[in-house]
Amino acid sequence: MLNITNENLARFDSVVGRIMEAGQAAGLAAAVVNKQGELVFEKYYGLRDVERDLPIDRDTIFGVASITKSFTSLAIMQLHEAGKLHINDPISKYIPEYHNQNQPEPVRIWHLMCHSGGFYPQKRLLMETIAKELGYSQEADGDFAFIEHLDIYGTALVATRMAEQAHHIDLPGRAMSYFNDGFALLSHIILQVSGERSFADYIKNHICLPLGMTRSSSEFVAPAADPNASVVYVTEHGPRSISHNLDNAFVLNGGGAMKSTVADMAKYIAMYLNYGKGTNGTRVASMGSIREMIKPRQTNGYGATYGFGLLQAQADGYSMVYHNGSLPGVSSAMVWSYELDMGAIILCNTEDVAASPAAFALLRLAAGQDPEIHLPRHADHAWAPEYLAQICGRYESDEGAGFTILEKDGRPYVDLGKKEAPLMVISDRYAIVRGAFSDVNYEVLMDETRGVYAMRQGSRIVRKIH
Repeated sequence: MLNITNENLARFDSVVGRIMEAGQAAGLAAAVVNKQGELVFEKYYGLRDVERDLPIDRDTIFGVASITKSFTSLAIMQLHEAGKLHINDPISKYIPEYHNQNQPEPVRIWHLMCHSGGFYPQKRLLMETIAKELGYSQEADGDFAFIEHLDIYGTALVATRMAEQAHHIDLPGRAMSYFNDGFALLSHIILQVSGERSFADYIKNHICLPLGMTRSSSEFVAPAADPNASVVYVTEHGPRSISHNLDNAFVLNGGGAMKSTVADMAKYIAMYLNYGKGTNGTRVASMGSIREMIKPRQTNGYGATYGFGLLQAQADGYSMVYHNGSLPGVSSAMVWSYELDMGAIILCNTEDVAASPAAFALLRLAAGQDPEIHLPRHADHAWAPEYLAQICGRYESDEGAGFTILEKDGRPYVDLGKKEAPLMVISDRYAIVRGAFSDVNYEVLMDETRGVYAMRQGSRIVRKIH
C-alpha cells in the first residue's frame, strides 16, 4: 500500500533535485507501479526538450539502455520454454564464428545471460560505424534494426573477437563481469531460432504487444521521430548538449537498444510482480522461467548478485530485483520488491545521472520510509603492506580507460586519470570509493598461480597489466 507523507515527498524532491543538478539532467520521470500495473505515483522533473520547453508525461519515449538485457533474457527463456533452444546449449551451436579455442570448457547460453563467460570487457563495436563500413544508411536503407546483413556481419565480428581473447577471468560460469558483447550474441541467437525477421520483431511480437506495451521497441527510426520522444543529452565534454540517437549504439541490439515509456514500463514491471503474467491476463513466461531469471547466479561486487539480465540485493529491510541503464543520452533504472508488491521506474534523457539511487529512494518513499540517501557505514580496515604491494599496479580494459592502484602513506588510492581518490578498505577483498549518491566497489581477484591478476571496478573486472 502506498504511504507517502508530505514530509517524505519533499525529501524525495530534494534527492531528485541534487541528482539532477549533479548530472546536469534535462528531464527525469519518476513513477511507482503496483502489482495491478497501476501508476500509483508519478512525478516529472525538468523537460523532455529543453530547447522547445516541452514537458514529460507518462507516454514520453526514453531510451532505457541496459534494461534491455532483461528483455533479451526473457526472450531466451521464452524460446527455452518453447523447446527452440536450451539455456545449457554451447553458444558455438548457434554461432560458428565462436570456436571456443581459448576456453577449456564450453561457453553456454546461460553464461552470457549472467555475464559469466569469463571474458574481459572489449571495446564497443558501434552500429553506426559498422553500418557505414558496409555502406548502409538509415535514410537509404531504413531502420538498422531490420537489416539482416548488419546483424550477421556484426555477429561474426563480435564472436570472432571473443574467440580470439587470449586471457580470461576464469572458467565459464565462475565469475561475473559485465559484458555487453554476450548480450549482443544472445540477440542474434534469438533471431536465428525464433523465425522472426529481426530481434526487434521478436521483442515486439512476443513481449511488448502481448503486454500492451504499444510505445516500446528496440527500433531506432520510429522512436526518434515520435512527437513525444525525449531529446537525448550528453555531458561528456562539459556543458550539456544534444546527442545523436545512434551515439554509442551497439552493433547488435540485445544489450541496450530498447526504448519505452513510464506507462509501458509499469506494465513490464507488473508482469514480473505477477511472475510472467501481464495485467491484461496474457502470460508471456511461466512462473518457473521468471524465478530462474531472478535467481542469484553470480556475485556482482559487494552486496549484490546477478541473475539472468537482472540484479538482486537486500536493502531497507526487503529484497529488491533491479537493473539500470546508461548510454549517451540515457540514464534509467527499474526496481521492484515482492515483499512490497511494488516497483519504481526512473527514466532520464541525460547520460551519467544517478538513476539507480533515485529509483531506490523512490521505492523507499512508496514504502513509507525516509527516501534520503544514506550510504552504508563500514569499519575502516587496512591492507597489510606486502598485500597492498601485490595489489598496486596498472589495470586496463579494452572497453575504456583503465586505472592505477597507488600506495600513499600505507593506504591505497585509485588514479582514474583525471583524478585520484582514496580507497576505503572494508575487507581483505573489497574496497570502495565513496560517491555522492552511491559507492563504487573494488574487488581484488587473485588465485594460486596468477597472484593478483585483476580487479573488479563496479560491475566490470579489469585485467592487471603490471
